[in-house]
Amino acid sequence: MRRIPITASAIALILVMSTFPDVGAAKKPNFVFMLMDDMGWGDLGVFGHPAKETPNLDKMAADGMTFPDFYSANPLCSPSRAALLSGRLPIRNGFYTDNAHARNAYTPQDIVGGIPDEEILFPELLQKAGYKNKIIGKWHLGQQEQYLPHKHGFDEWFGAPNCHFGPFNDKNKPNIPMYRGDHMIGRLYDDFEIDHKT
Repeated sequence: MRRIPITASAIALILVMSTFPDVGAAKKPNFVFMLMDDMGWGDLGVFGHPAKETPNLDKMAADGMTFPDFYSANPLCSPSRAALLSGRLPIRNGFYTDNAHARNAYTPQDIVGGIPDEEILFPELLQKAGYKNKIIGKWHLGQQEQYLPHKHGFDEWFGAPNCHFGPFNDKNKPNIPMYRGDHMIGRLYDDFEIDHKT
């Protein structure tokens, strides 16, 4: 395993960006990038967790490259994603917070905005270089049609536009919607069983 200094702080659901070159394109490396919210440094077996409950991730790390000294631009999910994908600080890409009491920078369910079209995102650049991009998991950069991943350089998407479904007793806000591409295919817990096996 090759190690390059980089620690993912702000690591809730997985954001996976995997890229695959077009068949006709020159041979380029494939890669998988994972950003996980709320994951601590020692939660993976590869970084020393004694339970070794992450054998697939441990094998990926052993066969590939890890970045153990990576820092996100913000400890909250939306600003860290926006910064990672845009290469710009949250204050410049529009997803930021002052971290004051009860103020978060996530995109709530009733948000009317999202990642601005003028932001050039990493997957858009990769597309121009002949890559196919896929995201699996939480997007969290805007839930309206114009802000979804396929409008920002991703060819495929399976996941949720956000992960916040209100208080557990709030019947007015539904469970998390799940998308395949630009179409909602159901809701977590209602249409997709979630348990320890999944």
